[in-house]
Amino acid sequence: MKRMIRELDWKTPLKSMNMGNHWRIWLGILIFVSLSTAVWHSLYPNTMWFLKLWTGFATGSVLGTFAGVYWQVRVSTRRCQTSGKFLLIAFLGWGAFAVISLVIFAPQMRAEETIRSEMRSLTPQTVLSIEVSDSASRNLVSDRKHIEQFCRVASQAELFYPSHEGSVLEYEITIFLRGGQVRPFRARVPERHQRDLSLGFSGPSHRTEILLPGGGKWIESMVTQEEDSQQLAAQVQSEGAPSD
Repeated sequence: MKRMIRELDWKTPLKSMNMGNHWRIWLGILIFVSLSTAVWHSLYPNTMWFLKLWTGFATGSVLGTFAGVYWQVRVSTRRCQTSGKFLLIAFLGWGAFAVISLVIFAPQMRAEETIRSEMRSLTPQTVLSIEVSDSASRNLVSDRKHIEQFCRVASQAELFYPSHEGSVLEYEITIFLRGGQVRPFRARVPERHQRDLSLGFSGPSHRTEILLPGGGKWIESMVTQEEDSQQLAAQVQSEGAPSD
């Protein structure tokens, strides 16, 4: 092994290396990047494409470099044509990217897939109540009809990656489940999705959102119902007050 490393070309500067002499390494990287990206997509099919491309490139590059180097240097006459500096930088650089992928991005994508699955699997039997609050009011939804409507909306939940999209309305939503489980979310109605509701949550590395199609209409009906209830209570109290 040490002899093989010494036989590599350590003198030629990187900018002067002959790329054609390393085509086996590049081909190995290309093959394993493609395979690795496909594997990441199969594991986390609903997550952001950028993350899957990053992780696929990072892990595939490391594996492809190993395979390509083996193919390259197994013939002794090709070793002196192989840049040792290039291999060192490739293993260190792509190795660092691979570590980031496995330590940071993989847990994040796993958490996103988990929360998407949990939201889509909510049923009226598992949800006890839903608390909806904003800066002005707090409403506890326990009516089974409204909970069924929310579960129907949640069954279509998809991961949401907005780009600089503001909010029309913002809420705090807490879902109380049987067994004492609680799911708190920072919710909002996005500017370009005003019929929908976005629930934000923190993953292992960063915050992300999940979009509930039609959720904006649901939360609008909850807020309207609360306002109507308050008006009715005020009216009853006014009518019941003694006259002078």
